Amino acid sequence: MYTDNSTMGDDASESSAISFPAPPLATPTADQEETEVEKAYNGLAAKLLETMVGPDGTGDAIVSPLSAVMLLGIAADASQGATRSEIAHAIAPGTPYDELMRILHDVQVRYSRSRTARSANAVCVRNDYAPSIRPGYAERLRHVFGGTLFSSADLVNDINAWASKKTNGMIDRIADDSVADAALCLLNAIAFESDWKTLYEDTDPTRREFHNADGTTSLVMMLPSSERRYLENQDVIGFTKPYKDERFEFMALLPKKPGSDALLDAVRHTDFTRTYRGQDSTLDKRRDWNPYFPCIADVWLPEFSRDTETDLIRFCKGLGIETAFGPGADFSPLTSAQIHIGKIIHKAHIDVDRRGTKAAAATFGFAMVTGLPPAYPPVIEVHLDRPFLYAIMDSETSLPIFTGVCTTIPSVE
Repeated sequence: MYTDNSTMGDDASESSAISFPAPPLATPTADQEETEVEKAYNGLAAKLLETMVGPDGTGDAIVSPLSAVMLLGIAADASQGATRSEIAHAIAPGTPYDELMRILHDVQVRYSRSRTARSANAVCVRNDYAPSIRPGYAERLRHVFGGTLFSSADLVNDINAWASKKTNGMIDRIADDSVADAALCLLNAIAFESDWKTLYEDTDPTRREFHNADGTTSLVMMLPSSERRYLENQDVIGFTKPYKDERFEFMALLPKKPGSDALLDAVRHTDFTRTYRGQDSTLDKRRDWNPYFPCIADVWLPEFSRDTETDLIRFCKGLGIETAFGPGADFSPLTSAQIHIGKIIHKAHIDVDRRGTKAAAATFGFAMVTGLPPAYPPVIEVHLDRPFLYAIMDSETSLPIFTGVCTTIPSVE
């Protein structure tokens, strides 16, 4: 039975032999150049979201690129040779391996100190394979990823108990009976909870139409507000809305044109970091835009809830990861047993309502043997009454920890 009583990421706050990179800028700015690692992360985030939306652009999705990257990082550090090289290249092409591990270590430390967004990592090994685990691996897992190694007589129940605890009950089941015969599982969980900085009044929400991707129309609860950070590039208009924990913001992006083709183009081409920082902005071409003052967004934000689940094997193979999934996989830094990854399951959940946002993601791979505005600033409508993109952004790094697409909302009762 899973009996880990630690809180998420506690180990990561302890001293480590791995040094921290310099902290990022505290606020988004178009003058801050996007690093190669940030480009790689956003490219991976776009591919992951596109996988979930599907080729017709009608699929709803909520994913955590952060959770997927952390899981792949654990897999890379538990392997060597071609297995490690392919995984590391998929995460951040051209980045030296030791530097990549330092970056992931720093990310885990950051999200072990936050009470709003928290990350947890673990490796669960079946009892009869516990003797095969390499001496020193548990310490390596703890130092780099703040993770715990634990053994289990019942992988399915213990993995689900771990995921439920680390996501505050938002994801209570990620493993099924197909995991029962696995030798071990690599695990990551992300949990996010925060109220809006400015709460809505009880009289604010109102029923309005939302035009679903399939052509139907729903009556949904819309949350009206004025937001002081308006975003615009050649593909989308949008806004950011701060949470009570001002380190995080909700970012919504509405394609300028309706239809699934425009939505797919936005998914494929949006670099969330560049858009958040305003680096691809077209605002300076607007007649009503003053470069010294921001526009105000007149916002309609629908209340919605989403749950998604997918196997990331196809996605990972599209990134160039092949060896880890076959008989040539080399996970000898972790175990003396000959294992390969059988599945990588990613499950995510989000609730957006008048109080704030709750979101969670769990990813596991199981291994088989074998400034103030002017007095009258321009006001631009961003009414999310048709399919749109969204993200939960970390304002200190300008990186998305959750990304999603909302294409359909059922009518309220």
